[in-house]
Amino acid sequence: MDGVARERQQYMGDLGHLLNAHRWVFGESRLPQRVLTSFSYGQTPDGYYLDCWPAFDRCNRIYQRMLGLTPWGPIIDHGVQFVIECWDQYLYDGDFGKLSERADGIMRFCHYLDGLRRGGDTLPVEGFGVEYVWLDHYAYRAQKHKECAFNLYVIAMLKSAVTPILSALGMEDPAIERLLLKLNEGVTRKFFDGETFVANLPWAEEEGGKVYDDRSLATSVLYDIVPESRAASVKILAERPANLGISYPANAYWRLKALLRNGRADVFFGELSSIWANMTSVVENNTVQEVWESIKDSTYEFSHAAVCPLHLLYTDVLGIKVLEPGCKAFSINPISDFDCDLSFRARLPEGYVDYEKRGDRVTVSASDNYRECPDGVFTLK
Repeated sequence: MDGVARERQQYMGDLGHLLNAHRWVFGESRLPQRVLTSFSYGQTPDGYYLDCWPAFDRCNRIYQRMLGLTPWGPIIDHGVQFVIECWDQYLYDGDFGKLSERADGIMRFCHYLDGLRRGGDTLPVEGFGVEYVWLDHYAYRAQKHKECAFNLYVIAMLKSAVTPILSALGMEDPAIERLLLKLNEGVTRKFFDGETFVANLPWAEEEGGKVYDDRSLATSVLYDIVPESRAASVKILAERPANLGISYPANAYWRLKALLRNGRADVFFGELSSIWANMTSVVENNTVQEVWESIKDSTYEFSHAAVCPLHLLYTDVLGIKVLEPGCKAFSINPISDFDCDLSFRARLPEGYVDYEKRGDRVTVSASDNYRECPDGVFTLK
């Protein structure tokens, strides 16, 4: 959460990664479970979630939005991350009862999203009532440029979370299957230029050229949405050309994850030392600031929620992937092609995994209650 001095603002989207940090770093699944339960209570009759529930902030913004007093409203994309986090939580702790409790709400949210299309091929990012598509502060030059990333984000949710949730519950929903197909076709037709996704492709000529955003490129790569776009997208993400919109620190997760998973650990560790370690807040306060260039005595916080470098050590440098709910089976695919030495422990509900790199040698070992099988798979004894 953020805004602790004012209220308990329990966000999902950019703060959802905190839940994974709690799980892998501390082996703590009760607090993330509580966060997801209380957040789920903030679902509106329309089907969307109040993005920082149970804070009063978003309730206050609803009437302000209706009166035209603020551009902010309940952030729809935070509900997308909530669904993804529900599946990640189930994989970690195996609590089928909690997953079942949230299933009806998740399906309602998906049908709400489907209704936003209004018969079109993509989800809009403008023209709502009180709702709002946020995604990021800094990566976009115009609100309409978020359409590509938002649609890819929903596709990622449907593929990686909703589909397996339905399968785990023994349910089928043809409407959700149609939504996934429709969005996949629509966003590709509208924003894919033959090499990669372009945030402003429909308006590029009138706007003086193409503009990219890190969320669209990273999401398409991570969720294999258009496989042939991988090489071009990774190249742009790594080289950071001037026409690439870069998200603020708490949203750096997707870009860095895509680079780690596609052979560019050099960029990840290089930016940790050249950018993250040189933040004013890190140097002077040993905390991570809210934005890349935080100004003292401004409204930007010097202690915020950008935990993605920590979280990515576990999911991508160690490369742990849960294969059976409750971490009863998991695979390991560690990364070693970087210069620094590194060691850390990933904590599981019933054990741990240690990663150690010294020079060119990487050692990965699990606690005694796990059995190592071929192909880097570990199973609970």
